[in-house]
Amino acid sequence: DVLLSTTIDKFFDESGVLLENPPQNTIEINDTVYEIKLEPILESGYSQGYMMRIFDYTHHYRKMEILRKSAHIDALTGLYDRELFKQKITEHISKGGTGALFMTDVDFFKSINDKHGHIAGDEVLIVLANALRTVCSDGHIYCRAGGDEFMMFVKDIEDTTQLERYAEALNSVYKENVKDAIDGDFSSLSVGIVKTESITESIKSTDIFEKLYALADKALYVTKKNGKNGHSFYSG
Repeated sequence: DVLLSTTIDKFFDESGVLLENPPQNTIEINDTVYEIKLEPILESGYSQGYMMRIFDYTHHYRKMEILRKSAHIDALTGLYDRELFKQKITEHISKGGTGALFMTDVDFFKSINDKHGHIAGDEVLIVLANALRTVCSDGHIYCRAGGDEFMMFVKDIEDTTQLERYAEALNSVYKENVKDAIDGDFSSLSVGIVKTESITESIKSTDIFEKLYALADKALYVTKKNGKNGHSFYSG
């Protein structure tokens, strides 16, 4: 009854005519996904009613869901890619959430690759990814944006002191664990931070991430200009 009552109306237009392409022909009930097909029963060219065919679509649906998600997972680190990260942040902010975007990259990463090789360079990126997992273990969002550029979004925190603790913890965890990947050499992170309160209400929700990204990039530039190995906030 639940299945019928929640789907039957989707197959007809306002005048009661069967739609050729209904807007939705799948429904999930109690973790089972059903595909529904409604076909007219014709006799001598006249409709005698409709036949509803219901298929358990769960296995195929779950498989497609896994494929969609894996398409947005970075192969090296297992983190979200930039597009999925953007989607998660946009959804959070559009629902009234706040927070701060951190942009970080590895200081002198090219020199690490040149001295230790690209395999070691990949290990460095994995160390940074794991540092993000450690620091963001309480439900915040993080990703590999590309190359040695990573980002994290700390949800619903805009207190400067608290955000500084996140930046310091990230750098500390990274520096402690990266030594094995580069034969004990020193490596550090530069971080740029922007709070969502820096974004004006006039900016459309679809533009929020790109604006935050641009401002975090400016803050990151300040960190690098001041000698790297630290963090800076966007100050407007």
